[in-house]
Amino acid sequence: MRLWYYNMKKLAKAMLLLTLLPGLLAACTEPEPGKDAVLVVEQYLNQENGMTYVTSTMTWEQGKLVSMRFSQTFDTQDHAATAYLIREKELGEFGQLSLEDTVLSYNVNIEPWEGKTYAQMLEAMQKNDDWQVVEELSGEVEPAASTDI
Repeated sequence: MRLWYYNMKKLAKAMLLLTLLPGLLAACTEPEPGKDAVLVVEQYLNQENGMTYVTSTMTWEQGKLVSMRFSQTFDTQDHAATAYLIREKELGEFGQLSLEDTVLSYNVNIEPWEGKTYAQMLEAMQKNDDWQVVEELSGEVEPAASTDI
């Protein structure tokens, strides 16, 4: 009976550890609450509309997703200008569109992703063959250097 009790106690400890382990691993990759994080992903394309390269920059402040900005590079200024007009109609003022030469940048509505944590988005981007993670910046943003003399 003692041996049975001892084995059950060990089994219960092992089950508890297995239950807590995924949470502990996620906590290691998740920015601490109140921390800022940036995730940048890219993909190279060859689309009919002339788009050749895309980056997405996702920004978290105090653990919450606050912005998602896309930057698209086109093969010609004409293709970029056409894409600008299309995005302008789709996004309106919210998009904060910018067009420089062949590069179009804009914000997208984060509502579909606002519940996503940094760790969840990082994992999703790492699993998606279309996107390549190019920059992971998680943790507290460094304070600006003091200019006091």
